[in-house]
Amino acid sequence: MILKDGLAPSLPTIGGRNVDVKDLALALYTHRPSSTYRRDRLAELGKMALGLVVTDHLFISQTSFDGEQIESKRDSVVADETILQWLDLYPDEKQRFLERDGVSASSSDIPKELCAFFLSYMGAVYLSQGRSIRPVLEDWVLELVNLERDEPSDEPSTESSSVDPPPPSYASAPPLATPPSSPVQRREPFSSSTSINHTSPGLHSPDGPSPRSEPVPKFTLELANQLQGQNRAYLTYQDVREGGSAHQPEWLAQCLVNGIEKGRGTGKSKKNARERAAREASIQLGWIKESDWS
Repeated sequence: MILKDGLAPSLPTIGGRNVDVKDLALALYTHRPSSTYRRDRLAELGKMALGLVVTDHLFISQTSFDGEQIESKRDSVVADETILQWLDLYPDEKQRFLERDGVSASSSDIPKELCAFFLSYMGAVYLSQGRSIRPVLEDWVLELVNLERDEPSDEPSTESSSVDPPPPSYASAPPLATPPSSPVQRREPFSSSTSINHTSPGLHSPDGPSPRSEPVPKFTLELANQLQGQNRAYLTYQDVREGGSAHQPEWLAQCLVNGIEKGRGTGKSKKNARERAAREASIQLGWIKESDWS
């Protein structure tokens, strides 16, 4: 299951010169006929676009996969169960669809209808971008694919994950602020709604105590995903449980950039281990300065 306390990437806006917004809204949220679109047609288009984004991601990030492995992994990523979990990250949009579409709460077709709705939304985004997956649809899908998952509670295991960090922000979701001295620069369509003040430490005075400085912000997987998008790279993680008890495991994570290991980290959880591995990789690649992020 996708963790609900992670930041979900914001829904891309549907609109622009490439589409008739009114007709799209009718097709997405109602059974009323549209002169141009139908939900089932949009859903098929969205399914195709989603599969293309995931296949391209696996092709680049999993260089050891053969064709059958890519197909198998893609099918597991875009399964109906996963799509329904993605939709749960947008409760307002889900409720809007249910209310306007008039789907009965007792209907056994609800999961099927919800899945088709989310795929049709992807199809609408694809059309809005001039029938292109890049950059808007691709960024959004990869952020969804990379959402953090629940961890196993007991059995020791060795895991290899190709798509697992928590999401970066997209469109209007809150990103992390970049310290003034960091080389990281945000690019559209990201926009800032929250920030972390990070001021440079004052100069030390030999005649008095050193001024207090703000703590160095913590490097997170959200920032790693932001850097991944900015540098057109693909970050994947391999997690190995090294020891510890069933309730307090210890993890070793490897951070692979385009299939090549660039960093390692250990932690009490997979997330902590991955954060340290991703930080090390980002430093090695020159994406961040070591002194700017803890």
